[in-house]
Amino acid sequence: MLFMYQQKKRLYNIQANAYQGISVLTVRTSSSVLTVRTSSSVLTVRTSSSVLTVRTSSSVLTVRTSSSVLTVHNSSSVLTVHNSSSVLTVHNSSSVLTVHNSSSVLTVRTSSSVLTLCANCTHSSSVLTVRTSSSVLTVRTSSSVLTVHNSSSVLTVHNSSSVLTVRTSSSVLTALTSSPVLTVRISSSVLTALTSSPVLTARTSSPVLTVRTSSSVLTVRTSSSVLTVRTSSSVLTVRTSSLC
Repeated sequence: MLFMYQQKKRLYNIQANAYQGISVLTVRTSSSVLTVRTSSSVLTVRTSSSVLTVRTSSSVLTVRTSSSVLTVHNSSSVLTVHNSSSVLTVHNSSSVLTVHNSSSVLTVRTSSSVLTLCANCTHSSSVLTVRTSSSVLTVRTSSSVLTVHNSSSVLTVHNSSSVLTVRTSSSVLTALTSSPVLTVRISSSVLTALTSSPVLTARTSSPVLTVRTSSSVLTVRTSSSVLTVRTSSSVLTVRTSSLC
C-alpha cells in the first residue's frame, strides 16, 4: 500500500506493508528516510544515519542505538542493567539485597535480628553489622564495637576500650566507667556516693546530718543545741546550748 502526497512543496512518500507478521512503515522525505518496523517483540526505527532497536520480551528490554546498548534484565529476584561498559546488578531475595556496580558492591543482609551492610565485602573495614535482640544491641564497624546490654536492672555500654555499666535496684545506683566507680546508695536515711578513692556519705536521719570525705571528716550535727565541725587535724566545735 502506497500513499503519496505533497505539502508545502515537499514530497512525502509513505509506504505501509505487512508481510510475514511484520509491519513496516516507511516515511521518505526529500533528504531522509524514516522506517519503523514492528513485530510482536521488536521495534526498529531507522533514520538516515542511526538505528534505534527496542526489543521487549517477558523479562528482557534491549535498546540499541548507534554507539550504545542498554539492556535491562528483570526477573523475579534479579534486575540487571547493562549500559555500554558499566553493569548494575540488583539481587533481591527474602534476606539479601546485593547491588553490583562496576567495581563496587553493596550488600544488605537482613534477618530477624541482624542487619549487615557491606561495601566491598572482601574488606572488613567496610562492614557495618547491627544485631538486635530483646536485651542486646551490637553495632560493629571496622575498628570499634558498640554493645548495649539492657535488662531490667543493668544497662551496660561497651565502646572500644571503655565500659559504662549502670546498675539500678531499689536502693542502689552504680555507674561504672573504665577505671572510676560511682555508686549512689539510697535508703530511707542514708545517701552514699562512692567514687574511685574519695568517699562522700550524707546521712539524713531526723536529728543528724553527717558528711564524710576521704582524707578529712566533716561532721555537722544538728541536734537541738549542738553544731560540730570536725576536720582531719583540727576540731572546731560550736555549741549553742546556753550561749557558750
